[in-house]
Amino acid sequence: MNENQVPTELINYIVTARSSGVSDGDIVKALLDKGWEYESVSRGYKQAGFESEFSQVAESTPLYIEKKKKGLYTKIIITLVITAVVLVISAGVVWGVLGALKTSKDIITDAINNLKTLKFLSYNGTLSVKGSYSDGFDKYPVDVKISTQGDADIDNFPTGNNTTSLKSQLPGLPAEITITLETRYRDGTFYFKVPQSAGLLIGLPVPEDGIWLSFNSNDLESVYGEYNQEISSFEEESDENVLILQDLYEKYEPVSFSKGEKTDLNGKKMQLIDIELNELRLRGMFRELKDEYEMVSEEDFADFSKYLENVEFKNFKLFVGTRDNLLYRLTLTVDVTSYEDFPFEGNLDLDLNLSRFDEPIRVEVPENSINAREFIESAYSEYYGNYSEQF
Repeated sequence: MNENQVPTELINYIVTARSSGVSDGDIVKALLDKGWEYESVSRGYKQAGFESEFSQVAESTPLYIEKKKKGLYTKIIITLVITAVVLVISAGVVWGVLGALKTSKDIITDAINNLKTLKFLSYNGTLSVKGSYSDGFDKYPVDVKISTQGDADIDNFPTGNNTTSLKSQLPGLPAEITITLETRYRDGTFYFKVPQSAGLLIGLPVPEDGIWLSFNSNDLESVYGEYNQEISSFEEESDENVLILQDLYEKYEPVSFSKGEKTDLNGKKMQLIDIELNELRLRGMFRELKDEYEMVSEEDFADFSKYLENVEFKNFKLFVGTRDNLLYRLTLTVDVTSYEDFPFEGNLDLDLNLSRFDEPIRVEVPENSINAREFIESAYSEYYGNYSEQF
């Protein structure tokens, strides 16, 4: 099926419903509520010979149509977020594993130990995602690039500055969009600047030059009080869990390391370290976490196993300075095959660089910031109030 074709069942539904006297507005709403995408319904009406009738419906119910179109964006974003989270978790596992190594690989051990002693550092990185997303009927190209840069006060984490940009072409949008989000954290308060482009995407009224929003620990406590209690409970068990993970890592050895060739990076001599994940051993480690320690649920283990079957980790490398034994760069490529509940197929490329070790940073607090919770509640209350009155 090419991008201009739609399933026969969709066209038959439109024709049958109209011949039965159902209004086009009710037909369109019913199809969108059943999960059909806006573009598919539009093409279905066109191929059924009722293109002008669909245009009238779209013009008469713009808020409803726009809300359903955003459902597609949400699915894509959720898919990307899931994949990004898996990358972060993978990096976290490797970080923890490296810290627990008791081997003769002095290069890796020294690099990790040196990072732990740092007070400040700067970073910049990119995550590129290319491939296709499927809604069950059509495939849509995905080309996303997330760039991030900033600096951090490690002793008082997450104190620091950050700028993250997202460039993407999403289905249904006429052109590439670029969203840049600036964030700052100091003295218990988190600040982030929302650009107008991001506001338009999520339905928030943001001025042309953007808006600085803020929230502090009290806001988090009021919104996530129960969640924070769960986190506190988990932290009480963290020491025991770390010991369990270290024991299982030594038992299964799911990660292997080997020296690569030496190279230059920004004028510095680097030792390349190649990292390889053994999927069978990693699955065995998680199975024991599930069966013996009940730290992983049956559902999570099944999802993890399915994920491992459909991803391939490549080009997983660390760049370590030969003189100072500091970690300067991490690269990783992940090839993903689409499967049920994970409708993305393509590849992800991660490139993270660290620099300016132990150079003090300065966090400027933005003036005239607005409390994020109050702003969002007010904006969405007005939006959905108007929406409810119309429909």
